[in-house]
Amino acid sequence: MAVAHRRGSVVPGRVSWVTGAVLAVLVANVALVVAGLVVVPEGRRPALLAGLAAITVQDVVAVAALAGPVALGRRPRPALTCLLPGALFAIGYVSVLGLDLAGVKLSFDRGAVTVYAWFAGAAGLAGALTGWLTRRPAQGAVGGCWALIIGTAGWSAGFLPLAYAMRGTAGWYRFWVGDGAVADYHRSGVGSFSGFLLQDMYGATVAHQMLSVAIGLAAGLAGGAVACGVRALTRSSAQPAP
Repeated sequence: MAVAHRRGSVVPGRVSWVTGAVLAVLVANVALVVAGLVVVPEGRRPALLAGLAAITVQDVVAVAALAGPVALGRRPRPALTCLLPGALFAIGYVSVLGLDLAGVKLSFDRGAVTVYAWFAGAAGLAGALTGWLTRRPAQGAVGGCWALIIGTAGWSAGFLPLAYAMRGTAGWYRFWVGDGAVADYHRSGVGSFSGFLLQDMYGATVAHQMLSVAIGLAAGLAGGAVACGVRALTRSSAQPAP
């Protein structure tokens, strides 16, 4: 029997369009990892374990999205509280990296500082939206976590095709020099530069999801707490004086 309530509806056996969209992005990531290993045969050996780890992470996220107490179908208005902040995160992150690959450096881009601020901002927004709707800061933490998990999956789906398409160009090489990957490659002892970069990118898809959980919980909780506080103050100020 379907159970409907203010925060949405849960229908056994039915996947919401939000969950379906996230699953589609995860499937795209798996296909992109497999494509990289197939198209760049010299990189297959050094990047294989990292590629398998990246695929495993997509599978874990898919299971979490479909089932369990924090499944996307159980989130309050997931299109607003999870998908929207995650999509903004992915679009912004991929845009900055795409411009960097094209040789355009934005004035506000401060490397890792900008990236961490973008993580925290997206999670804080998701936490605030969730906290406002539920009046529970802990729910904001879950919302922030999901927003970054979705955003990171979207980042992978957007950045990997860009990196593949620009492989071998001058902008592509400048990007990896600035990223520090070229210097890391010379110290690594890996025979194939393409293989090292595949390993690095697939490893980043795993590391970014770990960051998503850690930063999402912290920033989402903070955003949820702020939203709950603002809502409580708004309600108290609206009460008539005795």
